[in-house]
Amino acid sequence: SLTVAFSSRPNTQTLGKRYFRVVLNGTYKTFVATSRGNLPIVTWVRNSGDWTPRQRCIIGSQRFQSFSDQGMLKNIGTGRVNYEPVLCAVVRKDDACNSDNVSQSRYNGLRESLIL
Repeated sequence: SLTVAFSSRPNTQTLGKRYFRVVLNGTYKTFVATSRGNLPIVTWVRNSGDWTPRQRCIIGSQRFQSFSDQGMLKNIGTGRVNYEPVLCAVVRKDDACNSDNVSQSRYNGLRESLIL
């Protein structure tokens, strides 16, 4: 299972957005602003169902930001909800994914970047 931990101090260069999307060399990425600078956390590389990497990046980045705004995102976990593999927002590393904290379902087709 994948767990990604974040700093609690955002970079002010992102204008209040801690999670944002970037296209680099035609590849869609979600970045997080941290005290160490802007760091990539997910690279969206394939379609998933009817969703293109661009669509997945937009929705995933928005959900990460929304969960962060609600204080629900301290770590990104992986798990299964309704038998589908998911990325989810969790406060503690051992918290389980559930239908209320899913950031992205069917995460196959993305590359996760670990931030230590």
